[in-house]
Amino acid sequence: HNDELRQRVFLLQLSHGRFEAALAHAEALVSAQEGLTLPVLRVLIEKVDQGDFAGARALAETIPGVRYNVALRPVLLAWLALGEKGPDAALAELDKLEDRRGLGRMLDLHAALINDVANRPAEAAAAFEAVIAGNEGEGETAAQPSLRVVQLAVDFYERRGNAERATALREQYREAHPQSTTLMPDGPAQPTAEPLVGNVREGVAEVLFNLAGIYY
Repeated sequence: HNDELRQRVFLLQLSHGRFEAALAHAEALVSAQEGLTLPVLRVLIEKVDQGDFAGARALAETIPGVRYNVALRPVLLAWLALGEKGPDAALAELDKLEDRRGLGRMLDLHAALINDVANRPAEAAAAFEAVIAGNEGEGETAAQPSLRVVQLAVDFYERRGNAERATALREQYREAHPQSTTLMPDGPAQPTAEPLVGNVREGVAEVLFNLAGIYY
């Protein structure tokens, strides 16, 4: 079957980092409405790179809400809404998910990042603290937040002038993970550093990075 062969070629090219070559196969698979998430994501990323947030949103809406897509779909739609309509529409996308169990931290993390990009530091700080604390009612534990969460929170607090909170988070992580000193250095970052996530393109990349960290 031609589509099955195309899927195999697409995955092979993707696994070897041949992203441009994979794009044509992804576009053909999307046109054939195969319902495959990876080809949709490849074409979606291309549209984000082109600034076509409406086109990217239309693709994201075709992603079925099953398995890991339950986490993927709302945060992708939130970042695309940020580019298309602004922060209020983006945050409204995150609020649409009725059952947050097991997903609260990811949703709060992206609420924090979206608020930061939208220059809403108070709302971003509140969301970051929610991520760090976790929510037992949503099936989460008070376990130490992940390295990536701490990196993003430290980056935020340092850029926003709250060196005390950034230092406390850094030290807490280093105490819990003494073997990770190279991943979480004890000194502050340069105050003029660009944010780790500063726009829609980087937000979409962060979604995929976070999802890979959850499942692999």
